[in-house]
Amino acid sequence: MTIEKVRDFFGIKYVIPYNLTTKKPIAVLRAIGEISFENAVEAVRLVGGHVEAPHDIEYGQPEPAMTGTVREYPPEFFQIMETSTITETTAQTAGNVSALTNAQGTSIFSASNGISVIAVTTAADLLFGEHVFVATAAQTLDLHLKGLPGSFLDIDGKIVSGISTTTAGSVAIEGTGLTLTVAGTPAYTIGDTAYCNVKPINTGSTRVLVGAGTVPSNFGVRCVFPKKSDGVLHYIDVFNVAGRGLSWKGVSREFSETDINWSPLARASDGAVYEMARVLGS
Repeated sequence: MTIEKVRDFFGIKYVIPYNLTTKKPIAVLRAIGEISFENAVEAVRLVGGHVEAPHDIEYGQPEPAMTGTVREYPPEFFQIMETSTITETTAQTAGNVSALTNAQGTSIFSASNGISVIAVTTAADLLFGEHVFVATAAQTLDLHLKGLPGSFLDIDGKIVSGISTTTAGSVAIEGTGLTLTVAGTPAYTIGDTAYCNVKPINTGSTRVLVGAGTVPSNFGVRCVFPKKSDGVLHYIDVFNVAGRGLSWKGVSREFSETDINWSPLARASDGAVYEMARVLGS
């Protein structure tokens, strides 16, 4: 009888969480640092007397766990890990600015005596982030940005200083791609603020609101290994997995990665936890 070739896994290609009811993939995760399945089982030893080893041994409750690192953040990843609401927006070829909204006070955004409209006039100059207008005089504003400018003027995120709105009409804000429409005669209260959100020219955008929305449910996970040079194919399918809480971080000059810590559960129908499938090359 021929001795079979040594068989092992090599690398990891995809980790595919899927819906337990429909079996449809939720997301195909591709940037996988590693994925690991551990199954700690406590050994319960019968000891007593003056002997050199236990008299007997049995095993306690298995505690399977899946851990690893993933280096991508598709919105579906948040969906399976967090209570969330996901909003997808199609391409905005001219960028987008949301309506101006008063934050502190009510003197800046006003249809009668203040800023009535904010609009995009030069899409190529738009800066990504939340723009905050601060009243510094009765008819003067500074603009601060919680986002990504070329540079800041001050430690408090100021990008434009001394925007004059003394007369009704249009006021272009240099370097931002935005124009204000001044209505009537502004009379700002110093320290009042108003804000809007800006997206530059884009091919689509996603907003993930974490902590409100759809509560995640358990999912299956299929780990697919690359095809080996001898043609052998492998996958491991973990039938029922619970996971909550998606971490993220930013590291200077490195790609971000998140640690996963999932808990495999027994399949209700037969108690099975996972299966390994291997197909030999022809």
